[in-house]
Amino acid sequence: MRIFSGLRVILFGVLCAAATLVARAGETVYLVARAGETVYHSDVVVLGSGAAGLSAAVAAAETGAKVMVLEKMPVVGGSSVFAADYVTAIGKRAEAVAGKELSVESLYKEIVRSGGGRNDPELIEKLLLMTDDAYEWLTSMGASLARPVPVREGGEWAGFRTDTKGTTVGVEVVKALLRSAEDRRIPIETLAPASEILMEKGAVAGVRVTDMRGGTFIIRSPAVVIATGSYAANPDMVRMHAGKESRQYTALNFTTNAPGCTGDGLILGHMAGAAVRDLELLEFHPTTIATTGDIIPSSVRSRGAILVNQQGKRFVNELDKRRAVVAETEKQPGHVAWLIADEKIVEQESLLQESSYQLAAVTGATEEELARRMRVDPETFKETLRTYREGLLKGKDAFGRRTMESDLSAVPLYAFPVRSAVHGTSGGLVADEHAHVQNEEGKPIPGLYAAGDVMSGLNGLERVSGMGIAAAVVFGREAGYCASRFARPDLPVPESRRMIPSGYTLRLDPRCRPDEP
Repeated sequence: MRIFSGLRVILFGVLCAAATLVARAGETVYLVARAGETVYHSDVVVLGSGAAGLSAAVAAAETGAKVMVLEKMPVVGGSSVFAADYVTAIGKRAEAVAGKELSVESLYKEIVRSGGGRNDPELIEKLLLMTDDAYEWLTSMGASLARPVPVREGGEWAGFRTDTKGTTVGVEVVKALLRSAEDRRIPIETLAPASEILMEKGAVAGVRVTDMRGGTFIIRSPAVVIATGSYAANPDMVRMHAGKESRQYTALNFTTNAPGCTGDGLILGHMAGAAVRDLELLEFHPTTIATTGDIIPSSVRSRGAILVNQQGKRFVNELDKRRAVVAETEKQPGHVAWLIADEKIVEQESLLQESSYQLAAVTGATEEELARRMRVDPETFKETLRTYREGLLKGKDAFGRRTMESDLSAVPLYAFPVRSAVHGTSGGLVADEHAHVQNEEGKPIPGLYAAGDVMSGLNGLERVSGMGIAAAVVFGREAGYCASRFARPDLPVPESRRMIPSGYTLRLDPRCRPDEP
């Protein structure tokens, strides 16, 4: 574990222009209204409007608490709207939709394996126990998530995508949460970056917010949920904390995250006394369109797509850990590659049929034609495909790939130019399984909660595909509920909170106990 104190970062964007951060890490900031500042009141304030923030807001509102959402960008959704893969779920409801038996143990092991053992076991357990309930919660709001898709290397868990053509799973989830927020009349203020989390006697007392005119106002609140995302779009922070292996990657110059993911919430939380860990753990995505940055989801590779370099040669097991695929891609000429798919794969993946993907793609009616348009040697490319198909028939791939669903023979053939990009950050604020933020002594900070990519401890070295939205919803919902119970213990426990999975064994904070009267 790496605890980072005395956080030294370079702020930029809206926060750089507006923030007045005068306290050192761990100092108490007292709520004192400046001359002319308006003071508002709310039971819970949520910072950020992605899947985690909106889940927190809706969950808090379900208890009857008064909630306000603050978003620094002009639009809502954060990086969640770019999520192109699927929502992972495991449990009886997911089994019924997927039509197959699922294994919690299998997914637990995969999360630990991908994370290199640097995960918090209690966070993993909480996530796996609640994904099924979160899946039903989203679908009850109208999210269309009924289409099972292949998960990595035939995993014994389920991934679900929307049936809505031209819509990514992230957009579908955010739309459903927004509808629910609107139904509950939750105010969402855009262009409203928080510049301070205000404290009184070691507990959260509210936030100071910068308005569009450069002025400030205060929202007095006993509970704040930080759901501001990663710092992947802050190049200074990324390069400052990049690990030794990735420090020279060209992928550091690109990100799949929203422009607003600049680490603001991480800084605000740390200034309020929160512990921070694992900032060196950056996540990368190996297949983003080189010209647009659009994500090509891992399910495309799971269906049979392969990666070749500019010489037309395969160079990696496409279904290996993302960091392994990225490391090999960085070694290739130009640090880029071609993702090869056929018509069958494109028909199965509706996202690839969208104009931004089609405009980037090179197509060919034959292998020779595609090779020429890729400007690679046709004979070398044909040999690459022949070797791949031979391995498929024998069930033994030259690069150790265990699943090869397509022989890449359905014409036309497609080649998508791809490069790697920073896909998120695994480090961030330290929080427990109830999303309660901890200080550097390991004690909870009264009234401070976190969810989504600003929270550390869940993913370790690498997040399993499809877990991003699932984790955002599970811990966003937990943060919102626990924040509302902290702020308003007089409110009744909603019926949805009483329904917990059998075998739920985590220790329960008294304020978050589902069976609390």
